[in-house]
Amino acid sequence: MKSSENKNPVAQRGDLILMMRTRPMLVAEEGTLLACFWSLGRVTGVAQDGIVSAFRIFGTHYVCRDVPENYQLLSATLVDMPAIEGDMTNRVGQHSGANEFPIPDHAYEYATTFMLETTNNGV
Repeated sequence: MKSSENKNPVAQRGDLILMMRTRPMLVAEEGTLLACFWSLGRVTGVAQDGIVSAFRIFGTHYVCRDVPENYQLLSATLVDMPAIEGDMTNRVGQHSGANEFPIPDHAYEYATTFMLETTNNGV
């Protein structure tokens, strides 16, 4: 997935987005903690400067405009987006946490199973 140390990469609508998310988790001894995980989604809006302005997490039905400061992208030209979205919808339907990866590498491994073959050598 493309990313940059100081800036987010230039996005296009339809790109695959990977971001860290959190949700409250009750722990009897400590009270409420935040569970951190990584999720995949589709870019649905891009600002003029190429920064993601909206996205939809796979397994949800709403567009979110609260874009995290850091995210990674995989171009829609490199991955079969209809296939990955269909597969993720099936997975989330069977298990609500299917789009919650403990580390980014696990999300990337999942996404690479949907990579398209390119006609250019070395790309």
